[in-house]
Amino acid sequence: MAQNRRGAFTLLPPMKELGSLTPQKIQMVMDLIDREGEREFRYAWLSMLSGTVCLLASLAIFTYLVMRGHETAAGVVFGTTIVGLIGKIVLARL
Repeated sequence: MAQNRRGAFTLLPPMKELGSLTPQKIQMVMDLIDREGEREFRYAWLSMLSGTVCLLASLAIFTYLVMRGHETAAGVVFGTTIVGLIGKIVLARL
């Protein structure tokens, strides 16, 4: 597998080798590009979904802790830990 500009591994051949490709290989490369794009889209979508689930769960925990009189613990759980974690999850794929 080769690496692209971002350092990620890709199944596509280097650009200098694309001139010697037959039409069948060109079609195969186009299919690989489509599959790689679908995979990246799916990964980004799952990252956003997991970030949303973490946010909703932390909001529920925050509400529970506030209702039970644990404001300081709620602030630590929601304010620093969870928001930072969710930010890292979402920004990793943007």
